[in-house]
Amino acid sequence: VKELTGADEEDIVRITETGKALMAILQKGTVSVGGKPADKDTLELLLAGDRETLLLGIRCATFGTEIELTEVVCSRCPELQTMTIDLKKDVKIQTLKDRLQDRTFVLNLKVGKVKVTLPTGNTQSTLVNATNKNNAELDTLLLSSCVLEINDATVLGQAQIRNLGIQDRRTILEEIAKRNPGPLLNEIKKACNTCGQEVELPLTLAD
Repeated sequence: VKELTGADEEDIVRITETGKALMAILQKGTVSVGGKPADKDTLELLLAGDRETLLLGIRCATFGTEIELTEVVCSRCPELQTMTIDLKKDVKIQTLKDRLQDRTFVLNLKVGKVKVTLPTGNTQSTLVNATNKNNAELDTLLLSSCVLEINDATVLGQAQIRNLGIQDRRTILEEIAKRNPGPLLNEIKKACNTCGQEVELPLTLAD
Protein backbone atom coordinates (compact mmCIF):
# COMPACT_ATOMS: atom_id res chain seq x y z
CA VAL A 1 0.00 0.00 0.00
CA LYS A 2 1.04 3.64 -0.37
CA GLU A 3 0.44 7.06 1.11
CA LEU A 4 -2.49 8.94 -0.46
CA THR A 5 -1.72 12.21 -2.24
CA GLY A 6 -3.49 15.53 -2.58
CA ALA A 7 -4.71 14.45 -6.02
CA ASP A 8 -6.22 11.33 -4.43
CA GLU A 9 -7.88 13.48 -1.77
CA GLU A 10 -9.48 15.74 -4.37
CA ASP A 11 -11.10 12.71 -5.99
CA ILE A 12 -12.14 11.07 -2.72
CA VAL A 13 -13.82 14.11 -1.12
CA ARG A 14 -16.17 14.38 -4.10
CA ILE A 15 -17.73 11.09 -2.97
CA THR A 16 -20.48 11.71 -0.40
CA GLU A 17 -21.22 8.09 0.59
CA THR A 18 -18.82 6.57 3.14
CA GLY A 19 -18.86 3.07 1.65
CA LYS A 20 -18.02 4.30 -1.85
CA ALA A 21 -15.32 6.60 -0.46
CA LEU A 22 -13.69 3.64 1.30
CA MET A 23 -13.71 1.68 -1.95
CA ALA A 24 -12.05 4.61 -3.73
CA ILE A 25 -9.39 4.83 -1.01
CA LEU A 26 -8.72 1.10 -1.40
CA GLN A 27 -8.24 1.39 -5.16
CA LYS A 28 -6.02 4.48 -4.97
CA GLY A 29 -3.91 3.30 -2.03
CA THR A 30 -3.25 -0.33 -2.96
CA VAL A 31 -0.15 -0.72 -5.14
CA SER A 32 0.13 -4.48 -5.61
CA VAL A 33 -1.37 -7.80 -4.53
CA GLY A 34 0.83 -10.89 -4.51
CA GLY A 35 3.57 -8.98 -6.32
CA LYS A 36 1.28 -8.01 -9.21
CA PRO A 37 -0.16 -4.51 -9.83
CA ALA A 38 -3.50 -4.07 -8.06
CA ASP A 39 -6.56 -3.45 -10.19
CA LYS A 40 -10.28 -3.32 -9.46
CA ASP A 41 -10.91 -6.94 -10.50
CA THR A 42 -8.14 -8.26 -8.23
CA LEU A 43 -9.33 -6.18 -5.27
CA GLU A 44 -12.88 -7.44 -5.67
CA LEU A 45 -11.71 -11.06 -5.44
CA LEU A 46 -10.04 -10.45 -2.07
CA LEU A 47 -11.85 -11.40 1.11
CA ALA A 48 -13.63 -8.48 2.76
CA GLY A 49 -11.33 -8.85 5.78
CA ASP A 50 -8.24 -8.57 3.56
CA ARG A 51 -9.62 -5.36 2.08
CA GLU A 52 -10.22 -3.94 5.55
CA THR A 53 -6.62 -4.77 6.48
CA LEU A 54 -5.43 -2.92 3.36
CA LEU A 55 -7.52 0.12 4.31
CA LEU A 56 -5.91 0.10 7.75
CA GLY A 57 -2.48 -0.03 6.09
CA ILE A 58 -3.32 2.87 3.77
CA ARG A 59 -4.47 4.91 6.76
CA CYS A 60 -1.20 4.23 8.59
CA ALA A 61 0.88 5.08 5.51
CA THR A 62 -1.00 8.36 5.03
CA PHE A 63 -1.57 9.69 8.56
CA GLY A 64 0.60 7.50 10.81
CA THR A 65 -0.37 4.75 13.20
CA GLU A 66 -1.88 6.80 16.02
CA ILE A 67 -5.47 7.96 16.55
CA GLU A 68 -6.25 10.29 19.45
CA LEU A 69 -9.65 9.86 21.09
CA THR A 70 -10.95 12.68 23.24
CA GLU A 71 -13.72 12.58 25.85
CA VAL A 72 -13.16 8.92 26.69
CA VAL A 73 -15.27 7.76 29.65
CA CYS A 74 -14.05 5.22 32.23
CA SER A 75 -16.80 3.65 34.37
CA ARG A 76 -14.71 4.19 37.52
CA CYS A 77 -13.35 7.70 36.93
CA PRO A 78 -15.56 10.80 36.68
CA GLU A 79 -13.35 12.95 34.44
CA LEU A 80 -13.18 12.68 30.65
CA GLN A 81 -9.85 11.48 29.29
CA THR A 82 -7.83 11.57 26.09
CA MET A 83 -6.41 8.24 24.91
CA THR A 84 -4.17 7.34 21.98
CA ILE A 85 -4.65 4.17 19.95
CA ASP A 86 -1.72 2.74 18.03
CA LEU A 87 -3.26 1.01 15.02
CA LYS A 88 -0.33 -1.39 14.68
CA LYS A 89 0.05 -2.31 18.34
CA ASP A 90 -3.50 -2.08 19.72
CA VAL A 91 -5.55 -3.55 16.85
CA LYS A 92 -5.57 -7.34 16.63
CA ILE A 93 -5.64 -8.88 13.15
CA GLN A 94 -7.62 -12.10 12.79
CA THR A 95 -6.23 -14.50 10.20
CA LEU A 96 -7.40 -17.75 8.65
CA LYS A 97 -5.61 -20.89 9.83
CA ASP A 98 -5.94 -22.38 6.36
CA ARG A 99 -6.27 -19.78 3.59
CA LEU A 100 -8.26 -22.08 1.29
CA GLN A 101 -10.22 -24.45 3.54
CA ASP A 102 -11.37 -21.81 6.03
CA ARG A 103 -12.96 -19.64 3.34
CA THR A 104 -15.99 -21.97 3.39
CA PHE A 105 -17.74 -23.72 6.26
CA VAL A 106 -20.89 -25.75 6.95
CA LEU A 107 -23.54 -24.95 9.57
CA ASN A 108 -26.25 -27.28 10.85
CA LEU A 109 -29.33 -25.07 11.23
CA LYS A 110 -33.11 -25.45 11.54
CA VAL A 111 -33.41 -25.61 7.76
CA GLY A 112 -30.69 -28.27 7.63
CA LYS A 113 -27.11 -28.19 6.34
CA VAL A 114 -25.98 -24.82 4.98
CA LYS A 115 -22.67 -24.27 3.16
CA VAL A 116 -21.32 -20.73 3.48
CA THR A 117 -18.36 -18.81 2.09
CA LEU A 118 -16.81 -15.63 3.48
CA PRO A 119 -17.67 -12.32 1.75
CA THR A 120 -15.36 -10.84 -0.89
CA GLY A 121 -14.90 -7.44 -2.43
CA ASN A 122 -17.64 -8.28 -4.92
CA THR A 123 -20.01 -8.69 -1.99
CA GLN A 124 -18.95 -5.35 -0.50
CA SER A 125 -19.43 -3.61 -3.85
CA THR A 126 -22.93 -5.06 -4.15
CA LEU A 127 -23.84 -3.75 -0.69
CA VAL A 128 -22.28 -0.32 -1.27
CA ASN A 129 -24.18 0.11 -4.55
CA ALA A 130 -27.50 -1.03 -3.08
CA THR A 131 -29.36 2.24 -2.55
CA ASN A 132 -32.61 2.64 -0.62
CA LYS A 133 -32.33 -0.81 0.96
CA ASN A 134 -33.25 -1.48 4.59
CA ASN A 135 -31.12 -3.64 6.88
CA ALA A 136 -33.11 -6.81 6.22
CA GLU A 137 -32.75 -6.32 2.46
CA LEU A 138 -29.01 -5.73 2.83
CA ASP A 139 -28.78 -8.94 4.88
CA THR A 140 -30.49 -10.77 2.02
CA LEU A 141 -27.93 -9.40 -0.47
CA LEU A 142 -25.03 -10.41 1.78
CA LEU A 143 -26.42 -13.89 2.38
CA SER A 144 -27.14 -14.34 -1.33
CA SER A 145 -23.44 -13.80 -1.99
CA CYS A 146 -22.24 -16.02 0.85
CA VAL A 147 -24.66 -18.96 1.10
CA LEU A 148 -23.57 -21.51 -1.50
CA GLU A 149 -25.79 -24.50 -0.72
CA ILE A 150 -28.80 -25.42 1.40
CA ASN A 151 -29.09 -29.17 2.02
CA ASP A 152 -26.67 -29.83 -0.87
CA ALA A 153 -28.82 -27.80 -3.30
CA THR A 154 -27.05 -24.85 -4.94
CA VAL A 155 -28.51 -21.46 -4.04
CA LEU A 156 -29.51 -19.84 -7.32
CA GLY A 157 -31.29 -16.69 -6.19
CA GLN A 158 -32.56 -14.49 -3.41
CA ALA A 159 -35.85 -16.40 -3.03
CA GLN A 160 -34.12 -19.24 -1.19
CA ILE A 161 -32.43 -16.76 1.14
CA ARG A 162 -35.70 -14.95 1.86
CA ASN A 163 -37.33 -18.27 2.74
CA LEU A 164 -34.77 -18.99 5.46
CA GLY A 165 -36.01 -18.49 9.02
CA ILE A 166 -34.93 -15.28 10.76
CA GLN A 167 -32.94 -17.23 13.37
CA ASP A 168 -31.07 -19.21 10.71
CA ARG A 169 -30.24 -15.97 8.86
CA ARG A 170 -28.95 -14.36 12.04
CA THR A 171 -26.85 -17.41 12.91
CA ILE A 172 -25.19 -17.36 9.47
CA LEU A 173 -24.48 -13.62 9.74
CA GLU A 174 -23.01 -14.07 13.22
CA GLU A 175 -20.75 -16.90 12.02
CA ILE A 176 -19.54 -14.83 9.06
CA ALA A 177 -18.70 -11.93 11.40
CA LYS A 178 -16.93 -14.27 13.82
CA ARG A 179 -14.87 -16.07 11.18
CA ASN A 180 -14.07 -13.15 8.87
CA PRO A 181 -10.35 -12.29 8.91
CA GLY A 182 -9.11 -8.75 9.26
CA PRO A 183 -8.69 -6.02 11.89
CA LEU A 184 -10.81 -6.49 15.02
CA LEU A 185 -11.65 -2.79 15.34
CA ASN A 186 -14.52 -3.40 17.76
CA GLU A 187 -12.29 -5.20 20.28
CA ILE A 188 -9.78 -2.44 21.08
CA LYS A 189 -9.13 -1.90 24.79
CA LYS A 190 -6.77 0.44 26.66
CA ALA A 191 -5.97 0.92 30.33
CA CYS A 192 -7.53 3.98 31.98
CA ASN A 193 -4.94 6.72 32.59
CA THR A 194 -6.11 7.10 36.20
CA CYS A 195 -7.20 3.75 37.60
CA GLY A 196 -5.77 1.25 35.11
CA GLN A 197 -9.10 -0.42 34.38
CA GLU A 198 -9.55 -1.55 30.77
CA VAL A 199 -11.72 0.78 28.72
CA GLU A 200 -13.36 -0.40 25.48
CA LEU A 201 -12.52 1.84 22.52
CA PRO A 202 -14.27 0.39 19.47
CA LEU A 203 -13.53 1.93 16.07
CA THR A 204 -15.11 1.60 12.63
CA LEU A 205 -13.53 1.68 9.18
CA ALA A 206 -14.97 5.18 8.79
CA ASP A 207 -12.95 6.27 11.85
